[in-house]
Amino acid sequence: MDNCPASNSSCPNHQGTHSGHTTIDVGYYTFKTNRTQVGGLSDIEVTEIWSGESLLTDIFDWERNYIFMSYMYRAFPGSYIIVHQTILNHMVAMILAKYSDDESSEFQRHVSGDNIPQYQHNKHCHIKMDR
Repeated sequence: MDNCPASNSSCPNHQGTHSGHTTIDVGYYTFKTNRTQVGGLSDIEVTEIWSGESLLTDIFDWERNYIFMSYMYRAFPGSYIIVHQTILNHMVAMILAKYSDDESSEFQRHVSGDNIPQYQHNKHCHIKMDR
């Protein structure tokens, strides 16, 4: 987990996201490592979860990400999470297949997706602690 502060940021091109110090970057769980975001720590291995614009679903661990994100929005009710839209679509499909419509609806109330390259949601999610 990387706090990614606004000054001396390890998150190029989206420093303003962290200017209020209420947003954190969290790398995605994969089947190879526990995170995809290096942040300022050069000794942490990066796992590639994309082939071009396609999510590598055999590497991206949707269920561990789902469980972690669910714990976050339950433990911190005012928080919300932003991921890459492709990741959100995949996770929602898998939640529907394995769990229920209710679980999927609850997840989508707290997790949103976008395709804005500068926020780098293809590498990590943002957890905003203040809605």
